[in-house]
Amino acid sequence: MRPSLCLFCFAIILITSGGNARAAQAAEEAKEPLFKKPVRIRVEGVITGLTYEFMKRQIEKARAYGADLIIVDIDSPGGDAQASIDIARDLARIDWAKTVAYVDHQAMSGGAFIAIGCEEIVILKDAIIGDAGPIVQGEDSLFRHAPEKIVSFLATAVRGIAKTRNHPTALAEAMIDKNLEVFFFRNTKTGETSCYSDAEIADMEDGKDWEKVKPVFGSGGGRFLTLHGPLAVETKLAATNVTGWEDVKKRFGITGDVPLYRETELDTFLAILNLPIVTGLLLVLGFIFLFIEIYAPGISIFGILSGCCFVLFFWSRFLGGTADWLEILLFVGGVACVAIELFLFPGVAIFGIMGFLMILGGLTMAIVPHAGDLTNQPDLILQSAATVGSSVIVFVVAAVVLARFLGDIPLFRKMLLQPPGTESTSSSDRDSEEMTSSGFVAVPLLPNQEGMTRTPLRPSGKARFEGNDYDVVAEGSFIPQGKMVRVILIQGNRIVVRETNA
Repeated sequence: MRPSLCLFCFAIILITSGGNARAAQAAEEAKEPLFKKPVRIRVEGVITGLTYEFMKRQIEKARAYGADLIIVDIDSPGGDAQASIDIARDLARIDWAKTVAYVDHQAMSGGAFIAIGCEEIVILKDAIIGDAGPIVQGEDSLFRHAPEKIVSFLATAVRGIAKTRNHPTALAEAMIDKNLEVFFFRNTKTGETSCYSDAEIADMEDGKDWEKVKPVFGSGGGRFLTLHGPLAVETKLAATNVTGWEDVKKRFGITGDVPLYRETELDTFLAILNLPIVTGLLLVLGFIFLFIEIYAPGISIFGILSGCCFVLFFWSRFLGGTADWLEILLFVGGVACVAIELFLFPGVAIFGIMGFLMILGGLTMAIVPHAGDLTNQPDLILQSAATVGSSVIVFVVAAVVLARFLGDIPLFRKMLLQPPGTESTSSSDRDSEEMTSSGFVAVPLLPNQEGMTRTPLRPSGKARFEGNDYDVVAEGSFIPQGKMVRVILIQGNRIVVRETNA
């Protein structure tokens, strides 16, 4: 009986344990996921000011979505240091969602800053993170390591971000300071192991309880600290090594698809518009179209094209983070002052000069990157001023050429508004006679013929010659009404006049 009783009890135990296991599995499956609204933000390629603005928009988008987990998917060689620090700070300030940095290939330089700004870092075994030594371009156009002032600023900023997110501060600093050596230390009382520099241990109240074990490979000795996946976990900078995206989802209990926020065609378009050569081209075209609109009476499409160029310029700079409402107001105010000079108080000059300076100031400030304390801001202002100045010089040259040949260009000649009745006039007739604005055939004008302005010329308007009114253009910027003028150039429908002393 005893063997049978034992077998019976064993069977009962197996059945019970199997039921408990199934119940536990069912309870696990029925349990709600840890995060209900995860999102994934992809950061790849070189980090610029546009990347910072992109991240700002995506973080706000995630907040509006109600995200409780933000996974920042990083694959970047680095880039603009200030933009990277600003992104890291924004991530470090997030308290409404958990932030995780997922490094699937590399998070170098600025990419490492962004990763440190997250609460937790997970990394593939063959991925790398670190090497954040700042590089600057000298006057000889050669790149070299940044001076101590910039290194000190970056090290302080990154240490603060790492401390906020409970990452080893010495590791973060060693990525920037190539002379800082970091060691593994073990607490003799608790057995805890962590990474510190000698200076940190000396500054700790319980520093005597920590014994040095070994140096962190790659720190000090003139090398910027770079960690591969396993070493990043060993030093406790990263929480764990993962095998891929599915492993990340499994770690955080994510099921189903995760919304992916990444750069779109709009972001690419903004990047193109922010290229220096494209910026200069927009300014040159904007000024040229505006010049044609003012210089050639009857043309309106060029005013629209000019407005489009400047709208594109400020729109791209606004979203790119280099322009704000101040720059836009300066530009609009400058245009208003120039208009006052031309149409209300011609010849005063003060409004024109002030407007011109405001326009140049607004355009220059809209291009200057907000570099904070990382670089020499005056140098950036000079570079931006050089871009605007070069555009103005190209425009002036183009304006001189256009002023000389505008009436001879077939495209512009066709777009000039013709007076009523000119369609019936043959080409041979147009060579021998001119049609006035009133529609009557008049004797053709000749060079040096004198007349009187019927309207102010700003620089275009009307002048009367031998009892007939003609559309004319002043040689200068303005001629008041009732002034004697002389014809100095006739090009097709374009009549250029100059004020006489008589």
